[in-house]
Amino acid sequence: MAGIGEVYFPFVLANPLLVFATMGGLAVSLFLQVIMGGGLIGVASPGSLIAIAMMTPKSAIIANLVSISAGFVVSCTLGWLILKISPGSEDDDEENPVIIGGRQVRSVSDFVPGISNVTAATSNKTVQRILVACDSGMGSSAMGASVLRKRLKAEGLDYITVVNDSANRVGRDYDIVITLSGLLERARLSCENENTVFMTVKNFIKLSDYDEAVSYIKTQENVTQREEATA
Repeated sequence: MAGIGEVYFPFVLANPLLVFATMGGLAVSLFLQVIMGGGLIGVASPGSLIAIAMMTPKSAIIANLVSISAGFVVSCTLGWLILKISPGSEDDDEENPVIIGGRQVRSVSDFVPGISNVTAATSNKTVQRILVACDSGMGSSAMGASVLRKRLKAEGLDYITVVNDSANRVGRDYDIVITLSGLLERARLSCENENTVFMTVKNFIKLSDYDEAVSYIKTQENVTQREEATA
């Protein structure tokens, strides 16, 4: 499973029991490495399959291929079994928290522009830039940004710029920041714009997790259009 931590990490965060699937796969891989005489001639950095292949001596090619493949199969099988038998998360049906104007609301449906839970600057601003933020700002957030772009395009909102980066580098240039709940506080601390709206998802690649973002964007559009019509 080396080299794809950014891909499976959000799934493990969403269901911590899946850590046993990754542990099982690693245990099988290491066991086969030992009994078959596998190994590397140097450090495989950054740990990708390409780096592992480059550091594999000819005498260990079969052992390494078998151990990696077996670990992959075991991890996937254990993960499937865990998802099958484990009860659903208690908060699966709950709304992902939304933070607007520095205050948390349960969902966008609870947000009415112009009242005290948002600042005036937030309530009349059309969304232009969205940041999808993960731990390192690479794999999982890049996938999430791609999913969100497709969703916005389908909704006719493809004028909005969607980028991905680390939760440690939010800055001040984004109207909305979307991240995992475990990274929310870190993202807020690195934000320099008090009007940035924060939303959380359980899974970066699950299309329905972006419903709140789309709903908020449309709400902001409607507010802007009403204000322009009455100006």
